[in-house]
Amino acid sequence: MTEVSRGRFLHSSVYYKPTESHTYLTYTSSHPHSCKRSIPFSQMLRLRRLCQDDIDFREQCLRMRDFFVSCGYPLEVLDDACNRVSKISRPDALIPRPEQSSQRTKLIMIYNPHNLVARKIVLNNLSIFQADPDAHEVFDEPPLVVYRRAKNIRDMLVRSRISASHDSGTRPCRRPRCKTCTYVSQSSKINTPRGVFTIADSFTCTSRNLIYAIVYKRCDMVYIGETGHNLATRLSEHLRDVQNGIHKPVSLHFRSSGHQGCTDMEVLGLRSSRGGAKSRFDCEQRLFFNWVL
Repeated sequence: MTEVSRGRFLHSSVYYKPTESHTYLTYTSSHPHSCKRSIPFSQMLRLRRLCQDDIDFREQCLRMRDFFVSCGYPLEVLDDACNRVSKISRPDALIPRPEQSSQRTKLIMIYNPHNLVARKIVLNNLSIFQADPDAHEVFDEPPLVVYRRAKNIRDMLVRSRISASHDSGTRPCRRPRCKTCTYVSQSSKINTPRGVFTIADSFTCTSRNLIYAIVYKRCDMVYIGETGHNLATRLSEHLRDVQNGIHKPVSLHFRSSGHQGCTDMEVLGLRSSRGGAKSRFDCEQRLFFNWVL
């Protein structure tokens, strides 16, 4: 912001550094359409706050319009943003907007153009959830669709080799609705047929891409598994198998004589994996053979 003296008064305006390149997000980007439309509006609203004089504001809007045209933005998008901002007075633009909190259930999806179809299908068939006695309380109104960024090339290539100082072992995440916290074993060591295994990494219920263990407290047997999902999601799958009597190792063992269902279960992370499914599988096999052979 810069201040211009006009007689006895100071008027604020916009100042750009000589090195300013105005490299805004290009309109050909694969970002959500609503996100691209909101950028010109937010930048022009900023001009509305900075420019004290209406004539100066209109001039700065024309300059800003040219910046976005060079980034491929359609004129109708820019004109619509300019018209919307022009209807807002400067005093109103300077008033902070109150934070809005929503209690609606959030439908979190990785953004992809194909997910727009999935979003439409969910909203069109919302009546199915609302007719269900258990789901009615959760979906009493349409869910709030929230998109998160997918992995980019940097996320897939870059791996941090710097380990932060932390306490080893598994800790409950303490999220209000987490059902895994009650099953978490916070021990940093686990007994194996060949001795005590010390856990070097740190985990919570939300940890992903890891090798984990399920301990049977009554018989001291241990199940080793791997997952690319978070620990809470994987454990919920095991619990569902036990409750439904699915023919799988964990379910069969917990439903055998001498066990009291899921109450005999403890879960903990063993080792983090920095690779994909094959890397996790190899790490799981190494732990298994080191413990048994």
